[in-house]
Amino acid sequence: MYQVSDVLRTVDEHLAVVLVLVMFGWIGGFVQIIEALRLGFRKRVAGQPIATTVIMLAHDLTFSFSYHHYFHEIDHSFFKWFWVGMVVSNFIEFVLLYHWVKYRSASFGGGLSTPAVVGLLLVFQVAAFALWWWVRSMVSDPLDLVGLTVVQVGAVVFGVPMLLGRGTARGQSRIFVWATLLGPGSLGFLFIPYLSPEFANRWQWWAVVGAATACAVSFLLLYEHLRRRDAAAAGPVAPKPAVATGAAAPPA
Repeated sequence: MYQVSDVLRTVDEHLAVVLVLVMFGWIGGFVQIIEALRLGFRKRVAGQPIATTVIMLAHDLTFSFSYHHYFHEIDHSFFKWFWVGMVVSNFIEFVLLYHWVKYRSASFGGGLSTPAVVGLLLVFQVAAFALWWWVRSMVSDPLDLVGLTVVQVGAVVFGVPMLLGRGTARGQSRIFVWATLLGPGSLGFLFIPYLSPEFANRWQWWAVVGAATACAVSFLLLYEHLRRRDAAAAGPVAPKPAVATGAAAPPA
C-alpha cells in the first residue's frame, strides 16, 4: 500500500509542510471534542454524536495500546507525538461517553435505567473495537494512514443524523460545526496524500474526501436552519426594565 521508509523520508525532508497540513485535522478534531465537552457541561446534553465518539475511542485507544510499535518499531518522533495526542484524546472521549449516560434524558434513553444505558454503550463500543480490529487485520497499515482516514470520516458523517434525531440545534454550536468543516470535514485530509501519494492516488479515496466534505457542509447548513427555527420558536426576548436613576418624579 505504501512504503514506511518513503513516508518517513517525506516527513524528515518536508517537516514544516507536513506539520502545517497535519494541523488542520488535529486542531479541528481537538476543537470538536473540547467544544463538545464545554457544551455537554453547559447545556447538559451530549455535544458530539455517539457514533463519532465510539469510533474515535476504538481507533484512538487502539493507537494508544500500540506504544511498542510506534516507539520502538517505527521509532520516529512524528508518530510518537501522534501517540501522545491519542492518549490525551482518550481521556476526553471517555468523558464524552459519560455525557451520553449523564444527560440521556435530553439525548436518548430517557426511559432506561443507568445500567441499561451503560450496557447499550458497552455493546456498541465492543462492536466498534471488533470492526476496527477486523479492518486492521485485513490491510497493511503500519503508519495508520487508513485509520486516520476512517476516524476523520467518523468525525463528520454522524452530525446530520444527530441533528435530525433531535430536531433542534440545542447542544451544538457554530464553533463545533465550523471545526468539523474546516478540520476533519475537508482540509484535515490533505496531509495523507502529501505523506503518501500512492496511497491516495485512486479515485475512490478522493470520493471519500468529497463525500465527507459534503456531509460537513450539510451539517453546517442544517445546524443554521435549526438554529433559526429554535430562535423563532422562542420568540422575541423581552427587554429588561430600565433602571431608574436620579430623583423620582413628584406625584400629579
